[in-house]
Amino acid sequence: MTGFGRLHEFAICELENLTEAIRCVPEPSLLEFNIDETHMVNGSDSLKALLDTVDAAVPKGSTTVYYFKPINANTEAMEIIADHFAKNRNKKDGRPRNNDRISTTIYVGSSRKMSVRLREHIGFCSKSTYSLKLSEWYPAEPYPLQLMCAVYPVGTAQKVIGALEDALWDRMNPMFGRKGSR
Repeated sequence: MTGFGRLHEFAICELENLTEAIRCVPEPSLLEFNIDETHMVNGSDSLKALLDTVDAAVPKGSTTVYYFKPINANTEAMEIIADHFAKNRNKKDGRPRNNDRISTTIYVGSSRKMSVRLREHIGFCSKSTYSLKLSEWYPAEPYPLQLMCAVYPVGTAQKVIGALEDALWDRMNPMFGRKGSR
C-alpha cells in the first residue's frame, strides 16, 4: 500500500511542476500547409514538394503539435467525410478510432519528424502504422485540407508536449483519433 500513500499530494505536485514548465515554453512558430488531391498520389511531384516544404519549415529536433481540418467545410461536408471514413475502414488497417462526432477538426497529434508523419497520414506507410491514411478514403478533391502546426523548440519536454497536445485535443474535439500518447 505504500505506493498509494499521499498519492493525491504527489499528483498535485507533479501537476504544479508541469504547469510551471508549460508557462516557461516560448510561443511556438505557427505554420499551415494546404493538402489537396494532387498530394494523394505516391511519388507525385506535388507530394514531394509538400514534404520538402514541411521539412524545410520545421527545424530538425523540434516537436510539432498539429491538427488537420478541411478548408471551408460545413456540417454536411463533415458528415460526408465521416461517412467516407466509416465505410472505408477495417479494424486492422492501422487507422485511428472513429469518435462518432461531427467536428471541423479531423485529427490532432504531435510529431518530432513532421514531414515523415505527414507522409504516413497521407497514406504512404505500413498498414500497421497508426495514421489517417487519407489517400485511401479522404475525398480531397471537393474538400482540400489544411495542416495547422505549432512548432515547439528543441528541448521542449515530452510531458509538456503531451499536455499541450491533450489541451488542443480537448479544444478541437477531433472526429478521429484518441487523446493522449499512443
